[in-house]
Amino acid sequence: MRLYGRVTDFDERPLDKAVVRVVGRDFAHDAAAAFTDDTGVYQLEIESGTYLAVWICKDYREKMLEYWAWHVPIHHDLELNARVDGLEVYGLNVFWPRQKPTLMVYFRPMSLTRVRAYESGDPDAPGLIDIAPNLDPEDIEVTLDEQPAPLLCVNKVREQTSPDQYMDAYLVHVGADGILETDVYRKISVAVTDKETQERGEASLFWRHTRYRE
Repeated sequence: MRLYGRVTDFDERPLDKAVVRVVGRDFAHDAAAAFTDDTGVYQLEIESGTYLAVWICKDYREKMLEYWAWHVPIHHDLELNARVDGLEVYGLNVFWPRQKPTLMVYFRPMSLTRVRAYESGDPDAPGLIDIAPNLDPEDIEVTLDEQPAPLLCVNKVREQTSPDQYMDAYLVHVGADGILETDVYRKISVAVTDKETQERGEASLFWRHTRYRE
């Protein structure tokens, strides 16, 4: 099977020599990897399967953080494009809250500018690991199969990372008309903007609704 696509910044400028890694199920080894060319295009050959993640970045932690795509089904040739900047949208998860037709979207955003500021202090101090932007609804865009999804509610939540430290994350309730009717994979993407640092980030997840059978 072929995985291919184009990597750009958020102004659609191509990023050459960006790294594209297909992460295996154990999270420790790459199933395949490639670099983008001078037009931002990449392609690689890989065995058919559903892979834990695809990781894409250029100048990691020097200028940018990464794009993640999760639970990537490569059962036929798949196009996966990515936008990369100084913000990472990590831990993307989606679940159906038993309220049709809606979904809950969870993610943990991290800003490179904020990471550097935090690490310049005492990163082992107890309390908040203060690297997440403060997001308002207008700073968050969720798409379902490339179509904008209405944001119904935005909730900031706390996630414990160690016995005495925690981070901020977000749980967003979105409308999901039309995507709960079949059990095919749907591409759900989240793009966010840190309005204070002007950094942006994006992540995707391939999700399918599993019907209950009696």
